[in-house]
Amino acid sequence: MIDYDDFNISSDKRILHHFTGLRDPLDHEANLNTLFLILESEVVIASESDLRNNGWGTTSYSIHLNDDKSLVDESLIRPKISCFTDIQPDLIDAHTKTYGYFGLSFPRHSLIKHGARPVIYIPTRQDDYFGVSGRAMLNDLDSIVRSYHPHTQEDGSHPRTMGRVVDDEKKAFKALASAFESHFLCYLKPFNSELSDNDDQYFLKEQEWRRLGNFKFKRNRDVMQIFVADGYAECVIKRYPQFHDRIVSLKAHQDNNDMGK
Repeated sequence: MIDYDDFNISSDKRILHHFTGLRDPLDHEANLNTLFLILESEVVIASESDLRNNGWGTTSYSIHLNDDKSLVDESLIRPKISCFTDIQPDLIDAHTKTYGYFGLSFPRHSLIKHGARPVIYIPTRQDDYFGVSGRAMLNDLDSIVRSYHPHTQEDGSHPRTMGRVVDDEKKAFKALASAFESHFLCYLKPFNSELSDNDDQYFLKEQEWRRLGNFKFKRNRDVMQIFVADGYAECVIKRYPQFHDRIVSLKAHQDNNDMGK
């Protein structure tokens, strides 16, 4: 076991991390159980109900065109994604405030091989509604999606296979819309650029990577290290003794408002 005070998380930039506590970062028991579920199933799950495709899940997303949905708050398009971080060492405390103290690290090359890549961060400001960037750009993209989406619904034709040149205008338009959504919109991440680096809503610091669908891995081959809350290392070692030298213990802060300072 390694105490975090003696560990430099950035010592190897070839690894990415997945933390399990987004729903409740301080529910250590639930987040430990999620960690065990991931280790046992060898799947980082994007959707609990989707283990099709031999465990990889489906690389799908949904578009929501209600008037109150937008790209600014990430509600217009909802992809099924597994998320990872390339977090910097001096920001790990702030990260645990939002995502909990339990997680795993995987080889970056393995994630890249299976389609993971960095999100596209869009900086916003309170005064950017009338420009050409930030919220103004995202609102314009909203309008574009609302314009074309009714014309790209399924019509019973066979879906285009990757790399195939289509032979008519309608199929080409649908292929363009699909690529725009799955390769671009699903990876957009707006963030308020006016916030302090220490603010837990300053998303740029997370250095997020995404993969559409689940991420399957081999436990003994791909798990580079395991993060646990202080006091839980022995629980993990008892079940997975092969990881005894790859466990990093993270100390919970009593005053969460001081995290990351």
